[in-house]
Amino acid sequence: DNLGVNDSISTVDIGVRWSNLATSLSWKHQFSNACWNTKAHFSGFKNFVDVNEIAMRVNAQSALASTGLKSDIEIDIYKNMQLITGFEYNLFFNNPLSFLTDSLNFVNDSISGLNALNELSLFVDYRHSVSKYFHYAVGLRPSIWLSNDGQQFMAISPRLSFDCPFHKSHKLKLHYGIYHQALHKAALTDGGLPTDYFFLANRFNAPESAHSLSFAYNGEIINGVYSFSAELYFKQLYNVIESTSNILEMVNTGFDYRSGLLVGKGRNYGLNLMFRKNKGYIKGYMSYTLGWAKRNFDSLGEGYIIRARHDRRHNLVVVLNSQLSKRWSIGAMFVLASGAPYTQPKTAYILNRRVMYEFGVHNAASMPLYHRLDLSANYYIIKKQHQELGLNLSLYNVYAHKNVQFILPTANFSMQEVSFFATIIPSVSCFFRF
Repeated sequence: DNLGVNDSISTVDIGVRWSNLATSLSWKHQFSNACWNTKAHFSGFKNFVDVNEIAMRVNAQSALASTGLKSDIEIDIYKNMQLITGFEYNLFFNNPLSFLTDSLNFVNDSISGLNALNELSLFVDYRHSVSKYFHYAVGLRPSIWLSNDGQQFMAISPRLSFDCPFHKSHKLKLHYGIYHQALHKAALTDGGLPTDYFFLANRFNAPESAHSLSFAYNGEIINGVYSFSAELYFKQLYNVIESTSNILEMVNTGFDYRSGLLVGKGRNYGLNLMFRKNKGYIKGYMSYTLGWAKRNFDSLGEGYIIRARHDRRHNLVVVLNSQLSKRWSIGAMFVLASGAPYTQPKTAYILNRRVMYEFGVHNAASMPLYHRLDLSANYYIIKKQHQELGLNLSLYNVYAHKNVQFILPTANFSMQEVSFFATIIPSVSCFFRF
């Protein structure tokens, strides 16, 4: 993907490029009372961001790739008991974030270098259907990580879940688990700029861990025409990371992804709701999430007072589709979301020919409310049970709302709001399935 924003009015030109590659190969063998599954995979991405302003230019890039193998065997111990055991190995390669900045006749060049991490996990899960009204599962996953700087980490992740289908159309589920990961994610604090970057656990940053608890309900009514789900969740996080770095700071002082990091604890909690219409002339769903993502960093004060970068209080999605005839179908999607948090500058001044900013409370400001309506229509040239060939016409941002993607401080002491797609955007594509 290649995205550029430049016009005669804005003083900021922005270019964003992403490249992604994913491939996998799987093999499955069925025995009389067991099933053996093996899967090999590779995935990777690169991210490039170019920002050009009257007095400065910034280029940032990051990359992450992983390859691995997972193999497990599912054994039916008894008609209502099942055992799943196996191993998973992953090898990660990572270039966290490199910066090249050019401002007011001076240059800062920062290259983060390539890191690697080996991950090996063993796992075993036991599932038991006690009765048609009660099922439970218990699992254990020990893991070991070895980084290229010689650091070794170990962790054990237990999991426990209960399913209670108290009616053929209604079910309750309770889940608790401890999770660990050796891959950290951070981002610059500039408003909305897509500068997310990943880095691996090392001697400076131990793997993250989380205690996760959820309680969910799933139900159907009118013979499955309508379905409803609700989930309450709570997660207690440890070794979570946020970055306090920003692009203008990089221009003046250079960049090291290990500097400007906040390490602390976190709490994510909220409610997920979904209502779905599964049958009829019009189908679709409506989902709503009310969520909080709070962070506790000792250097910024006591308590969970800091919003995480991905904290969005409200998120609403409505999707509708209808099969008008054998040849035609139409669809619509509406999205409404609270603005993501960012750190807003309080003051600005020039020191030694450099523009300096002093920032307010970390992630205390919010982007404007985001909303958008998309429409689409499909024409099927061929439509069979196992074959499809057709054309798609889509209209993105039908009412041409000017959603703000970035809010950036500039070298002329102003805050620049940057919007992509402030107009309706049509697209035509061909699809096939066989």
